[in-house]
Amino acid sequence: MSEAIEIKQRILTRASEMFNEYGLSKVTMEEIAAGLGMSKKTLYKHFSNKEHLLRELIHDKKCLISGKIGCIVDDKQLPFIEKLKQLLAFMAKVSNEFNQRLTQDIMRFHPELWNEIKEFRKKDAWMRIATFIREGAEQGIIRNDINQDLITLIYIGAIHSAIGPENVDTINLSMDRIYSDTLKVIYEGILSEKGREEFLAGKILSTNKENI
Repeated sequence: MSEAIEIKQRILTRASEMFNEYGLSKVTMEEIAAGLGMSKKTLYKHFSNKEHLLRELIHDKKCLISGKIGCIVDDKQLPFIEKLKQLLAFMAKVSNEFNQRLTQDIMRFHPELWNEIKEFRKKDAWMRIATFIREGAEQGIIRNDINQDLITLIYIGAIHSAIGPENVDTINLSMDRIYSDTLKVIYEGILSEKGREEFLAGKILSTNKENI
């Protein structure tokens, strides 16, 4: 790695830490330089302003997400269920790295960047996971009686809603507990054995009524 690339990476890492801790709007370029022990001149040599720095951070994050999802999905040695677990764990980690304060600042002060993030979620992460879900259905691991696009929507929605930084602070649970319970909901559902029996009985009863 060249010295310039190494310095740039140091800046991105420190800026990401400071944005998450204090919020985007509360951190100045001067404070980032001070946090790195470098001159403002050196910082501005690599990044013209804070928005430039933020754009690079988001670009790097998108590349990381795309690459990691691809590695998990394309790994021929991993069983399908293990791939599902690793995908959820990775996306939970990514969501947790963008805390509520930083997310809100991006939405408020840089709506065009927020739109880019949402488009990336839809076009890149969505498409990869949707393809993966279809493969699972073809293998008989994912149910075929539920629309696969809907399964993908629910799967990704669970990750961004339950584990997303904008919602984590509203429930008094550790990240590990949120993650494990989200896994249970996705793979096992919310009904107990008794609940399943009653649901199936009600489903049969409703079917019989329709036929009367």
